[in-house]
This record gives sequence, C-alpha cells and structure tokens, in this order.
Amino acid sequence: MGKAVAAELLAKGAHVTLMARNLKQLQEAAQELSANKVHAKQQIRVVSADVTDYKNFEKALKEAESALGPVQMLFCCAGKIKPCE
Repeated sequence: MGKAVAAELLAKGAHVTLMARNLKQLQEAAQELSANKVHAKQQIRVVSADVTDYKNFEKALKEAESALGPVQMLFCCAGKIKPCE
C-alpha cells in the first residue's frame, strides 16, 4: 500500500520519503518509483528504520525532516503483533 501511495504523491509533484527496515528493498522501490516523478527536482529519499520501535521511528522521522523539511502527510501501514500464549 505504501508504494502505491508514494506513486500517487510523486505523480502529483510531491517529494517522498520511504521508510522500512530493509534498505535494499527501499532502494529498489525508490528506483521503480522514480518513473512517477513529474519534474526533475522531486526527491525520493529512503530511510531504513523499524517503525514499530518509537524511538527508532522518531530518529528516522527527524532524519527525513532534515532532508526535505516538515512532514506534511504520513501514511503508516506497519504494525506490531504480540501473539497470545
């Protein structure tokens, strides 16, 4: 879902930061999504982080904001589950 939202935002001219644990998959997604950019100055940034860990997520969010400015929209489709015993 996140990649589809990123594609739509890029098609509307937005800068996008992709965040997930697997850096290689993020880089591959960024490369694929670059086809959706509508102008050369648009940026697609990748930040490797475990978004289920708040401190880790907060650090990654600050990194993203330092590169592209304040976050105007956050789409989160991650979660954490604790199985019942």
